[in-house]
Amino acid sequence: MRGYTKKPAEWGWIWKAVALVALLALALPALAACGGDGDDDPAPSAATTTAAAETPTAETEAEEAAEAEAAAEAEAQAAAEAEAEAAAEAEAEAAAEAEAEAEAEAAAEAAAADEAEAEAEPADEPPPPGPFPLTVTDDTGVEVTLEARPERVVAVLPSVVDLVADLGLTDRLVGVDDFSLARAPDAVSVGGANFTFNIEAIAELQPDLVLIAVGGTEELAQQSRALGFPVYSMAYPDRVATVLEQLRTIGRLLGEEEAGEALAADLDARLAAVSEAVAAALGSAEPLRVYLEVDQSTPTQPFSVGPGSLHQEIIELAGGANIFADAEGPFPQVGWESIIAADPQVILLLNSKEFAAEYAFNPISAAEVGERTGWGGITAVREGMVVPLPGTLFNVGVGLVEAVERVAEALAEARMAAAA
Repeated sequence: MRGYTKKPAEWGWIWKAVALVALLALALPALAACGGDGDDDPAPSAATTTAAAETPTAETEAEEAAEAEAAAEAEAQAAAEAEAEAAAEAEAEAAAEAEAEAEAEAAAEAAAADEAEAEAEPADEPPPPGPFPLTVTDDTGVEVTLEARPERVVAVLPSVVDLVADLGLTDRLVGVDDFSLARAPDAVSVGGANFTFNIEAIAELQPDLVLIAVGGTEELAQQSRALGFPVYSMAYPDRVATVLEQLRTIGRLLGEEEAGEALAADLDARLAAVSEAVAAALGSAEPLRVYLEVDQSTPTQPFSVGPGSLHQEIIELAGGANIFADAEGPFPQVGWESIIAADPQVILLLNSKEFAAEYAFNPISAAEVGERTGWGGITAVREGMVVPLPGTLFNVGVGLVEAVERVAEALAEARMAAAA
């Protein structure tokens, strides 16, 4: 085979084999990198994986967009809430300022009104000095000195309490007797039943003046004076003129002399008018016979009125004649027989059911009077002149003048009925 030379065709095949071997050498390492699992798709390289992680998918982008939108909405809502809260705070501050301004204006107006009122009528000014110190003599002849106008008064005589009330001075009464609480409801009771008084209660009240009745109160007067309280004793009045004089006295004692004088003068004028009318109506005629019944606690022996009572003077001032004007004592107990025999033309009932007071025993109506045995023939019953009246009108005070006026009216009506 020495000297054998290959043909060109043989050399082409050799070169193809060499190229195939070279290609296999290059392919085997790449197959090893894929793990040799036989999959058709080659495994991604590290560079490919990193690039995939760094590049967001479409789904991730959508989620991030939604989150961003939600965050924007939450931020907008928070901003809106903050704006609303700020507006509410501003509105509240404005309302508070307006209220404060209104209160300030109201306070200024009230202060201006108070100032104007104070200039027009000064309030809470101390009482004028008047006649004080004042020295007077009471109805027992004892001199009484008042250093200043009494502001705290104890009164244990109902007639005096009535006069103080008529003057409109019940605010000065700090203590009264048991029977006068209705006229002075803000006062304290200091006793009085059976002329028994509570000196300890009086001492606690520290009065500037003690007004008492003449008779039955001597011990109270001594005890009050021993405690340093001025005491003024007043007699129970038996005439209307005495009542008016006591009205003036109380006005003077309490530093209200002008008020007392003015009220007494008015009552005097009213009495004068009644007197003039009665004189004109009566002329030369006899006064009408009058029976006044105070109480019928003993049915067939009621209590009437007699000399020394204000009731009898009221009858006389009104133009009547009391059928028991000559009885013994101011409040005699009389029998039916004597009443029937006197044949009154007018009967006045102070114990009537129409105006029964708490103290009235066994009250009776005007109609029931005619049902009494033997009373049907009495002129007043036949003529219908049984007249019920409030017993309180006959209490000491301005009511006495009204009592005179009302009795005068009843008698005038009876005279007209008799003339017809």
